Amino acid sequence: MDRIISSWFNVIQNGLLQNTYKLAWAKAIIECCRDGERTNTYSFDDISLKMFGYYWNQTIHHNFKQSLNPNKPPVFLSYVNDKISDYQEQKGYRPIDFVKVRDSISFNFEFMISILKRDVIHRFSVVQETKYHLYELDFTNDKIRVFDSAILGQYSEILNELIYFRWAQFLETCNSIQDISKKLKITDGKNKK
Repeated sequence: MDRIISSWFNVIQNGLLQNTYKLAWAKAIIECCRDGERTNTYSFDDISLKMFGYYWNQTIHHNFKQSLNPNKPPVFLSYVNDKISDYQEQKGYRPIDFVKVRDSISFNFEFMISILKRDVIHRFSVVQETKYHLYELDFTNDKIRVFDSAILGQYSEILNELIYFRWAQFLETCNSIQDISKKLKITDGKNKK
């Protein structure tokens, strides 16, 4: 197996999880690599917007808890919940997919990126005491340069399956909902245009 794919597998499969930030971060990067136009540099804006969409759909449809501590939800998720509440107060309470409402929501990218910088980016690629070199960060321009992004794009389907599996496993520890893996995959399909 290619070294970079093996490294991503190890980080996704064995990284320590207190919440689902790392999984959402990995999924967003892999989708950027899959959908990118032969580039290996992606903005934190794009990544945070993808993560927002994952949490929007999982929350508005199933209200999945994304943290081991039910009294302290992840800040990013609280931000999504606030946006859902605002939207529902204005438009009604029927669950609606993120792709259908994305253009009607105002985002505070600076706030979302500050959460990623504080709680996700530097922790993601560390497993036990090993730090994997999966990307290079440009904090001045809020961008990430992903090593071997073409390979990640090529293997995105397999990596996404691993992310679904790990995410579902984690959600099962935080939620008492049946068929989480099925709901997670169906909900994620609603993120695509």
